[in-house]
Amino acid sequence: EPEGKLMEMLRRLGNGQIQPETPLDLRSIGPLLEAAPEKQRAYARPRCVVRGQIENSGTVEASVLAEWWLQQDRGEKIEAFLDRLLCDCKVELIENFGAFWRLQLPRSSAVSLPELFRQLEEQRDSLGIAEYTLTQATLEQIFNGIAQEAEEARSDLAGV
Repeated sequence: EPEGKLMEMLRRLGNGQIQPETPLDLRSIGPLLEAAPEKQRAYARPRCVVRGQIENSGTVEASVLAEWWLQQDRGEKIEAFLDRLLCDCKVELIENFGAFWRLQLPRSSAVSLPELFRQLEEQRDSLGIAEYTLTQATLEQIFNGIAQEAEEARSDLAGV
């Protein structure tokens, strides 16, 4: 992240009281996460760099937390843009690691792939997208998704 944005986020997160190298533990960042439920969900995801550092060493540097927070803000902005573009069809987060976001778009979208490319290119700078790839689901992915839905339905019926 650009130095200015990172320092601004540090000031915001720490009320101007923390330096980039300040070690923070879960007790320190817990209230920040509780005040931002979307960040709390991101913290719980697999491969969360902040949670990983806290679990491994007990602390995370404030600059790492601030950069992670900025990346989450950017990802949330992209998800909201895609939700609006796709007429409020929910975009599903498949994976998030650092600045990498893998999203699954709804199967039945009124927006064509070329239109989606055009819209993303127009908004690329304002969304902070460095690079992206759009692909259509393979037949195997579609089949696996249908099989998983069927298995979940069977499990639900078995529990009734």
